[in-house]
Amino acid sequence: LHELNGNRRNNIVIPGPDGGASVWIDPQASPEERYRSQAKGYPGWPDPEKRKPEEFRRYASPDGIRWKRMPVELKGDMDTQSICFWDEHPGRYVLYTRKWIRFDNPAKSYRAVRRLESDDLVQWEHDQIVLQADESDSQVRKTPTGQPPIDYYGAAVFHYPSDQGPYLLLGQRFLHWQTLPEEQRWGRSGDPNKAMIERLGPGTFDVRLFWSRDGIQFYPVGDQRPFLSPGPDGSFDSRMIWIMPNPIPMGDE
Repeated sequence: LHELNGNRRNNIVIPGPDGGASVWIDPQASPEERYRSQAKGYPGWPDPEKRKPEEFRRYASPDGIRWKRMPVELKGDMDTQSICFWDEHPGRYVLYTRKWIRFDNPAKSYRAVRRLESDDLVQWEHDQIVLQADESDSQVRKTPTGQPPIDYYGAAVFHYPSDQGPYLLLGQRFLHWQTLPEEQRWGRSGDPNKAMIERLGPGTFDVRLFWSRDGIQFYPVGDQRPFLSPGPDGSFDSRMIWIMPNPIPMGDE
C-alpha cells in the first residue's frame, strides 16, 4: 500500500514516522471507523532542518489495513505506547499515556502515566496522574541526579474480562540509579543535564501489576516485587520486558 525505499513489497499500513502505535476496536464507531489507532508523530524526521515538534496522531480504518488520519487535539506529552478505549463506567473514551513531571533542573525530572477523557476522540480533558513513583520506589536507591531511581515509562491498562471485573494496569517500571561505564553511555544529546539521565543505569524495565475500581486510583499487587522480570544476564530478555496491549483470553486462562 505504501512505498518504502523505492518499492511496495512491505507490510506497512500507516506510513511514518510514528512511534508507539496501538490498534483497538471501537464499539461506538461506524463500520468505516471501527478500527482505531493512535501514535506519537515525528514531523520532518529524519531531516534536522525540517523537524517540527512531536505531535499526537489518530487514525481510523474499516478493516485494520486501509487507514486515514483523523483530527485530534491533545496538549503535552504523548510519548511511548498510548492506550485508548471506550469505557462504559464514565461512558466516555479514556486515554493513558506518558507524562513528564518536570523541574527546573531537567536531571531531576521523571516519567509518570496520565489519564484523559473525551466524548469524541478529538478534544481531551480531565488530565490527571494515575501512576508515578511512590515513596517506597524512591527509597530503593540513591541517584547521582536527584531523579527517583524508579519511574514509569508507560503502562498497558485494560478491563479484566468480566462484567464486574476491575481495571488492571501493567506498568513498565524503569530502573536507573547508577552511573553507567563510559563505553555504555548514550551521550547523544549534548545537553549536560539531559546526558546525566541518559548515562544512568542499569536502564532495565520490569513490569508491575496494579488494580483499580475506577481506572483512576490504582493499587499495587505484590509489594515491590515485579509481575514479570527480565531474564538472566546474557539472555535475549535480560534488559527489558515490554507489555503489549492487551492480554488475550485463551479458553479459561
